[in-house]
Amino acid sequence: MTTYQSAREFFEAARSAVLEVAAYNDRVSRMRETEGLRGASLSGTRSPQRRDVNGMARVDARIDLEAAERAHIEEDYALIDRAASVLFGMTQRGDGGVDALLGWREAKVMDLYYIEGMTWRQVADVMGMSDGWCRSLANAAIDMCDAYGIEQVLAGLGGAEG
Repeated sequence: MTTYQSAREFFEAARSAVLEVAAYNDRVSRMRETEGLRGASLSGTRSPQRRDVNGMARVDARIDLEAAERAHIEEDYALIDRAASVLFGMTQRGDGGVDALLGWREAKVMDLYYIEGMTWRQVADVMGMSDGWCRSLANAAIDMCDAYGIEQVLAGLGGAEG
């Protein structure tokens, strides 16, 4: 597991993973769309020269890409899941993490930007707040994660300890 110097570095790594997974999924999707495409003859019949020589090569290329990237994409998903747990806790109810320690707005702003991969403008639109206010909520959450430590926030520890 990678060690991060700060909460910001951790969440930026999660955001990079989100964007990387999205790009990978787009690439695989585009590859799937071109599989099996072949040149059609104008007469409606297939001539012997028009065999689908590239169809299997395209399938093979996609399968090779998926195999080569599988471990990396799984690591990306693990990091994304970990970041989401830091935001919302590790229980099925989702009652922990930043959400429990600071509030839903802070956790949701972080979720939209770092886990959903939205721009700050998109986050502001979804939240019905200004871009600057969304950033300040995120900064407060990051500062709190740095103060307690990611592991403590993940474990649900913080201000309510007895």
